[in-house]
Amino acid sequence: MNGEGLLALYDRVAEAPDAVDRLRRFVLDLAVRGKLVKQEPGDKPATELLTQIEAEKARLKLRNRLNPLTSEEIPFALPAGWDWSRIGELCTKTGSGSTPHGGKSVYRDSGIPFLRSQNVFDWGLRLDGVAYIGPDVHARMAGTAVHPGDLLLNITGGSMGRCARVPSEFSMGNVSQHVAIVRPAIPEMADFLHKLILSPYFQRFIFGEQTGAGRGGLPKNRMDQIPVAVPPLAEQRRIVAKVDELMAVCDRLEEARTAQEETREKLTKATLARLNAPDANSATFRSDARFAINAIPDLTSRADQVKTLRQTILDLAVRGKLVKQDPDRDRPTNLPASIMQGEGGAISLPVNWCRPRLGEILDFRYGKGLKANARKRNGPVPVYGSNGIVGYTSEPLTKRSCVIVGRKGSAGALNKCIGPSWTTDVAYYVEVPDFLNLHF
Repeated sequence: MNGEGLLALYDRVAEAPDAVDRLRRFVLDLAVRGKLVKQEPGDKPATELLTQIEAEKARLKLRNRLNPLTSEEIPFALPAGWDWSRIGELCTKTGSGSTPHGGKSVYRDSGIPFLRSQNVFDWGLRLDGVAYIGPDVHARMAGTAVHPGDLLLNITGGSMGRCARVPSEFSMGNVSQHVAIVRPAIPEMADFLHKLILSPYFQRFIFGEQTGAGRGGLPKNRMDQIPVAVPPLAEQRRIVAKVDELMAVCDRLEEARTAQEETREKLTKATLARLNAPDANSATFRSDARFAINAIPDLTSRADQVKTLRQTILDLAVRGKLVKQDPDRDRPTNLPASIMQGEGGAISLPVNWCRPRLGEILDFRYGKGLKANARKRNGPVPVYGSNGIVGYTSEPLTKRSCVIVGRKGSAGALNKCIGPSWTTDVAYYVEVPDFLNLHF
């Protein structure tokens, strides 16, 4: 996989809202399965690396030997030179932090950083707004001390799964109970393990049923058991370099996509603003409308843009700009003369239209409460609340078709009912007069 291949893949998914994120996940998934770079026969196999890890853990007198993987746990075949292990076997520490005793009084304006989940991001540590503790608290919390090269993994809450590599210039710090320290037994493995933890393969274990992890978090004994494919150390370096190269391509794609979206947003706003202009002459309006119709696919790539377009269509409809007027066939609306003579307003009216006030043609009536024993699961008459049908009853409040307008809860929500209905006291109902179309 190279930059040209990644761009070709992007062309296939470019219209998806998460196209760049999908590419990033794809790259990481290839990386941890041994499909991103070639295997080199001269690389020392991963079995030697695992032996080296065992020796290092023995030197540190760590005896947390985990059970070997069973055939049922192995999800895919390995390339030459790779081997299976568990994340707990590769590390000298995988424990979480804790909360300092003493409450808020232990925190200071400066001192030793106390890292929480809001400080941990995939791209690194965010230290603006970080909490600080003193040397005495740091000493008491020695088991939660952070070392340069450690991986910090958020294991609870909404940011669960985010993972940062602690930079070499980070001298000392501690972590909260919401963050796990993942300390590779061989420091040179840290960059590869960081990519591994961020990969879709590993993230599925964090969130999925395989580990039993849920909103309550990812416990140590479950995390230690996650099976991982281990490449030779030399191949790990090549994988990390290739991932970084392709992620840089993704970054450039994201920048270009952001610029494109900003241009699209400006074009959409300008196009719809011209359609909504109250005093546009007919020739200009027709030209603008043709442009908008032809550009709809480009103007509506996001859900919010579709919503804006819907609103524009409705606005054009009630201003007489959506369909042609036919003066010879369409007769003036049969309204009292006082209403027909209404003048003013921000927009000029089409032929045979008039401008009454809403209250002059519609009577908004309060709904009426309905006792629980009168409301049924089935019946001839629908009962409307502020946001739709909430039951049925036997007798209607009105026998005429009407529009129901929410006034409490879902205020402004609209429903239309053809035939008899009952409206409760959380909404208005408007009986439609003969000179108006219900759907209009």
